[in-house]
Amino acid sequence: MKIFLLIEDECTYQPAIFDELIRRLDGQVVGIGLVPFDPRNKGLKFYRYYLRFLGGKSFFQKSIQVLKQMIRRYTGLSRLGGPPASIVELAARHRLPLLRSTSPNKKEFREEVFRLSPDLIISSQGFLLKKGILSLAPLGCLNRHAALLPRYRGIYPIFWAMLNDEREIGISVHFMNEKYDDGRIIVQEKINVEPDDTFFSLYGKVIEKTPGLFLEAIRRIRDNDIPEISNKAEDGEYFSYPQKDDIRLFREKGKRMI
Repeated sequence: MKIFLLIEDECTYQPAIFDELIRRLDGQVVGIGLVPFDPRNKGLKFYRYYLRFLGGKSFFQKSIQVLKQMIRRYTGLSRLGGPPASIVELAARHRLPLLRSTSPNKKEFREEVFRLSPDLIISSQGFLLKKGILSLAPLGCLNRHAALLPRYRGIYPIFWAMLNDEREIGISVHFMNEKYDDGRIIVQEKINVEPDDTFFSLYGKVIEKTPGLFLEAIRRIRDNDIPEISNKAEDGEYFSYPQKDDIRLFREKGKRMI
């Protein structure tokens, strides 16, 4: 099976996820597409929102994580051990072609992906894919969502689950279509929410399980062994970006980011 990876330009968790996945797929990945991080928030608007969302202390700690990765990348320390420090380094380490675009839906980008003739596309980025790229791979496009779909579709599902005092979150790997988080579910796994869990500790659990869930989804596709798991929009709900009142209530309930 020939697999193409479509990844957002993020350095703190994406390189580690896909470094493991590429190694475990053992030669099946044929290329990587790199697109901007979070297309719905751009420039200073994004950083202002992210600061409000995380709070000053958590924003500072997250910034330190990014800075450490930048230091590893530009000093060459990442080559001495551990996962790559960027998606660019990920592609170089595994000797894979790296395709860049400001949007995966652009014609020029689709043509480059087409030349790699992938059987399957795995997406981990925020753009809503349109028919042109969705139809390139005969086995479809996969996405991982940090919720038990059809519940908690949309933005920051872990935040909303914590705000609603859920005792479990989860991961869903599903086929993509032209709606957010709407395609057929291939595999799901539940994750218990412990009393001391934070937003980022729960996301860390999601990250840890992601490569294995993608591998299980690929196996089920290969073996034509996809279960019937409902993902009807009317059975769930869609959440957008948390607003000031949502963030305030999150903190008033004693929930923490880091």
